[in-house]
Amino acid sequence: MIYQFKITLKGVSPAIWREIQVDSTMFLDELHFIFQTAMLWSAEFGYAFDIDGKSYGESDEDEPTEDLLDAPEFQIEEVFKKAGQTAAYRYDEWEFEVALTKTMEPAEGVEYPVCTDGARNSPFEECGNPDGYAAFLELLQDTGNPERAQLIEDIGGEFDPDAFDAEDINEEFSDPDNWEGEEEDDED
Repeated sequence: MIYQFKITLKGVSPAIWREIQVDSTMFLDELHFIFQTAMLWSAEFGYAFDIDGKSYGESDEDEPTEDLLDAPEFQIEEVFKKAGQTAAYRYDEWEFEVALTKTMEPAEGVEYPVCTDGARNSPFEECGNPDGYAAFLELLQDTGNPERAQLIEDIGGEFDPDAFDAEDINEEFSDPDNWEGEEEDDED
């Protein structure tokens, strides 16, 4: 079965969101890496899915969390039961609303995961949180600020907060090394 999720970044307006289709037999740690790839982030920090009163994930080494169930032990379909179900996904200081929008049979010839839709460019992970992202955008718009030129150099060029292209994300998904996580990389 294929599950379609809509993930929406909380605390940012206008909304930044992605629509992702995944195989429901994947594990929650794989879903984490898929979400990270959809945001073009690095997956360097701890994460948790808060689903029906339970938390599944992996703690930061610096801040272990005792109540966290081990995400690699749970398939997506074990914790997401039906369309309409929502959950929270936390990564470092970012939080997303996760909605299982529909379930479907796999489409012939489609390689999963796949990004089917979305809106707006991903914040730079290094912004740290929604407030840091707002400050980042404010600095980008302040053409009179001498720090702006350094920021543009640091990020590797101009940044368009409204840009989004699902094909860019699907290109990242086409290489499983981008979303399968470190454990699979070590086995190769």
